Amino acid sequence: MYFNYHFFGMDLIWWLVWAITLICFFSFFVPVSRKTAKKHTPLDILQHKLSSGEINIYEYEQKKRFLEKDEDLKTRLFFLSRSLKN
Repeated sequence: MYFNYHFFGMDLIWWLVWAITLICFFSFFVPVSRKTAKKHTPLDILQHKLSSGEINIYEYEQKKRFLEKDEDLKTRLFFLSRSLKN
């Protein structure tokens, strides 16, 4: 009679109800990807300040050279630390 519709003491409809409830409950805890938000680099911020008129071209060039030198230093230190580990 009901042997085809009983699954471990619950009817098929109750299994579906619990499955849908659990899917809805855990769907709220899916982590949101943060890759959609663009991260502004210091150079992007500097270019924005130049375009808005907060700094002039001479300050822009000076700060840009400083940032590029800083990035070059970070790169050299990174590769130096990698070579010392080996």
